[in-house]
Amino acid sequence: MEMKLVEEAIKERLQMLRTFTSTPGHGVTRLPFSNEARRAADYLKEEMEKAGLTSVWMDAVGNVRGRLEADEPETQTIMMGSHYDTVKNGGAYDGIAGVVCAIETAKAIKRSGMHRRYALEIIAFNDEEGMMFGSGCLGSKALMGMVDQNDIRRLNDENGISIEEWMHRWGSRPEEIPALALDADQIRAFFEIHIEQGPVLDAGGKEIGIVDCIVGLLRCMVTVRGRADHAGTTPMHMRRDAIGIASKVISRLDQLADSQDNGSVATCGFIRAYPNAMNVIAETCEFTMDLRSREEESIERMMAEAETILKDCCAETGAGYEVDIKLRQKPVAMSRPIMDILCETCRENEYSFQKMISGAAHDSMIFADKTETAMVFVPSREGRSHCPQEYSEYGHLAKAVKIVYETIVKMNQE
Repeated sequence: MEMKLVEEAIKERLQMLRTFTSTPGHGVTRLPFSNEARRAADYLKEEMEKAGLTSVWMDAVGNVRGRLEADEPETQTIMMGSHYDTVKNGGAYDGIAGVVCAIETAKAIKRSGMHRRYALEIIAFNDEEGMMFGSGCLGSKALMGMVDQNDIRRLNDENGISIEEWMHRWGSRPEEIPALALDADQIRAFFEIHIEQGPVLDAGGKEIGIVDCIVGLLRCMVTVRGRADHAGTTPMHMRRDAIGIASKVISRLDQLADSQDNGSVATCGFIRAYPNAMNVIAETCEFTMDLRSREEESIERMMAEAETILKDCCAETGAGYEVDIKLRQKPVAMSRPIMDILCETCRENEYSFQKMISGAAHDSMIFADKTETAMVFVPSREGRSHCPQEYSEYGHLAKAVKIVYETIVKMNQE
């Protein structure tokens, strides 16, 4: 593998893909089922075909997929990929760098002429971020049979448009989703290369991160229902202030996370109030809670304590509240045997590396309970991600391609 050529190919593709954005000059915004997503999907299909992949297609939920068939009949498939959607005003590497690396890995395998015991399928997943509908990992969940018609009718964007309606606009047939489910027994393994999105590797001067666990995640929308009243004439003890109640929960999230004493995190990233006027007590306040931990019990404790605060505040004022769970995912462990091969391959290439936890959710977590799964991280400069300043070195991405390529070669020699 000529590393300089791999690095240049990765750079060329990523620089092209960053132009598929609705916010040029202000980061990359490529939301699922958007015109920008369509342009990126078309480009990725072309690049997969150039890499020698066959049967390149886009499935019903917008995943872009391509295959290299095996040289042996009735064999399993090694799968590799990441996502091509972004957050609003995000970076040019999150998710999409892993897709580009997967294509480059497939190209190297194709050009090597090696005997392929296993088929190889490359996937660019749609809607991993959950930016529009609050859930996330739509594309990977569909392949694991974890999406049903109720999900796509129930989950709406901020304008009340459902996933089902967006799929119709995209030109897809929602009723085809169940047919996308794969037989997990036919999957040999799933690989994902991804930027770290945190500061650990960059601060430690490491070139590669081998993920051993992806944290569990609970993501929900909380709606506090108070009463709109005049801001000047309503005494404080007679108010049902939705924002005031919400703020009491939000301000305690950091304490809830710290009290777990195990690296758990808790975040409010979205707040919306009605009527949202300076001189009116808020009737309604919506906010999100994003709770993450490597221990499921910690997530449940944080959620229970947050609800206790809500119940007490609402009981005291006569307000009410609702909690809509958007995503619930247990912590998942990566494949120990594949981790060992990846570590061995890093040593053989004299790449500095470390095993580490992933604090972010990824498509890999959807596969990990079903098949052997591995994640490889590359450093994010200063740990920045989900912002225009996001950056990872192309050389580090090329090294990630090399170790995954060599690991897949070893697996084909089993």
